[in-house]
Amino acid sequence: MSKNGTTSAGKTRYRCTTCGTSRTTTQDHAARDLRYGLDWLPARASQDEHRPATRTLRRRCRMLWDLIPPVPRDGTVQRVLHLDGIHLGHDTVVLIAMDGHSHVAGWHAARREASDG
Repeated sequence: MSKNGTTSAGKTRYRCTTCGTSRTTTQDHAARDLRYGLDWLPARASQDEHRPATRTLRRRCRMLWDLIPPVPRDGTVQRVLHLDGIHLGHDTVVLIAMDGHSHVAGWHAARREASDG
């Protein structure tokens, strides 16, 4: 197969040099984008300061933005819960509910403290 131009959608078209058939392939960039997002998340640079462009950064980090890990539930009833939160930067907070014995009863990841998702 050798490169033979692009389709109207911009995908690279490949043509078989023996039989003449053509096909397009879709590259799976999930692992590359995940690594890119994990490298960016603890960095100090904001989206505006980061290279490449902000939209490219958001597209590559989409997997991280859409990731909502399950909240563990142990089924015990607590009379008093203490709420605390950790600001991770880049519009990400983790709100944590703990009982009086420093046992984590549950947690919630959000973009802001006032947000519900």
